[in-house]
This record gives sequence, C-alpha cells and structure tokens, in this order.
Amino acid sequence: FAKLSKEKVEKFRNNLVDQICKESGGDCEYTGKSMKDAHKGMKITEAEWNATVSALKAALDENKVGENEQNDLIPAIAPMKDDVVEVKPKAKRG
Repeated sequence: FAKLSKEKVEKFRNNLVDQICKESGGDCEYTGKSMKDAHKGMKITEAEWNATVSALKAALDENKVGENEQNDLIPAIAPMKDDVVEVKPKAKRG
C-alpha cells in the first residue's frame, strides 16, 4: 500500500469498509471488483493474506469491536482467501 497514491488508498479504504459492512450483514452496497479480479496478477502469498487478516484483527481490537462480532466477521471473509492468494505454498517433499 505504501506505493499507492492517497486517492487509491482512500478508494481501497472505502471499498473495504463497504465490503466488511456487507459481509457482516449490514445494509451497505459493495460496488468494487470481485476479489479474484481485484487481486489478479498481484501474486499475493498466503503469508501476505495472513498479515492482512492480522492487521484487520488489530484494527478491530483498536476500535473496540467486540469479540463476538470479530468471531462472526473473520469467518465471513475467510472464503475470499482462495480468490486473493495466487501464490500457494509449495508442498513439502518428504
């Protein structure tokens, strides 16, 4: 995100807010791209996905979002992982 312009960061933020609102049962409308289209070619790794989820959890904690609400939200966004993560971990040879 550090390389994005202020305008792109703001657009991302607004889309993320709308998407989280929608996924958590709110009456918001998400008008952004599908997760697959939005992340195509970005070569996002599972580690980057996990870091993003950790950052989201920290933001929820910082904003005093309740544990029950967090426990509802995180599983709601989990199915997006397959559309976001393009670089799958390599199978260990054994």
